[in-house]
Amino acid sequence: MKIENIKNHEMHLFEFRGFLNALEKFCGAEYSLWADGFEIEVNLEFSINKYVSKLDGDFIYKSINKVEFKDIKLLLDEYIFYRLPNIGNNSYKKELAWHFIEYYGLISTALNEKGVFNPLAQNQETIYLVNIESSFYKKSAYYIVQIEDYVVITAMGIKKQA
Repeated sequence: MKIENIKNHEMHLFEFRGFLNALEKFCGAEYSLWADGFEIEVNLEFSINKYVSKLDGDFIYKSINKVEFKDIKLLLDEYIFYRLPNIGNNSYKKELAWHFIEYYGLISTALNEKGVFNPLAQNQETIYLVNIESSFYKKSAYYIVQIEDYVVITAMGIKKQA
């Protein structure tokens, strides 16, 4: 794919993946952090099931539940922020959390410049926890932020073998 053919929201998604990859290195080899995006086709559940069926490996979509931002903050703490070595001053955690959350805003405003800048924190109707089973992870969490007809899925997992 040529760089001039990449849409703005896709560019922000690529940047978000790089950010997650850097955080993953600090968390340790057993951790896996990634994000992806896709358009909603028939409905959200159909689109998630289709997306998960295309993943490499043993991934099985089970269910989806609407959650609140506070639930996602707990997952971020559990899978990322508690794992970061010597984070020291709490302001570093807040700074990292802001950058993490800001990527959803960048993707949202790239899709619709008049859209919600912070869909993860401001639009509680569009956040979902997705139950996906995988033999690849000891423990994992997946959540979705729906931005109009586009979905950003973020995954955090602890690998069975690092």
